[in-house]
Amino acid sequence: MKILFKYNYQDELKIYYPYATSLTALKQGISDFPDNTTNFEEEKILAQYLSSMPKVGFSAHLYQCLHSLDIQKSLTEVSSHEYIANIVNGSYIEITYAFGSDDPEDEDYAPWFILPCKEVAYALDKWRDFIQKEISPEYSEIIDTEDVYKEAG
Repeated sequence: MKILFKYNYQDELKIYYPYATSLTALKQGISDFPDNTTNFEEEKILAQYLSSMPKVGFSAHLYQCLHSLDIQKSLTEVSSHEYIANIVNGSYIEITYAFGSDDPEDEDYAPWFILPCKEVAYALDKWRDFIQKEISPEYSEIIDTEDVYKEAG
């Protein structure tokens, strides 16, 4: 999963804020909101999940859980303000949009996506590094969660 970290400008408040987006969605010129219409929905939901934690404090619980995975614990809740998320058996994280419907026939349907904890932890570490930097509107960076396996190997 390739994710672009950048700064967006909020006109009403006249501020820049950190934003994570699916690099594939950006390149294809389509919405980066997970809507179950592409073969890279996991990339889209991970980017949106990270964006829902624009300050380091918002991600503290997730950071702690991902860096001390307890495989004995079957379920650990790590939701954000906009996403429901659970770490399952210390190996993967399941995420869905909190305000979506559970009904696949509903136009507001929000499916669950399953992501490897290793990749989410890697992306979160990179996101936390990014949001702690001084804001520079021109600055952006691209991460690839597959790099976690290269670093471990």
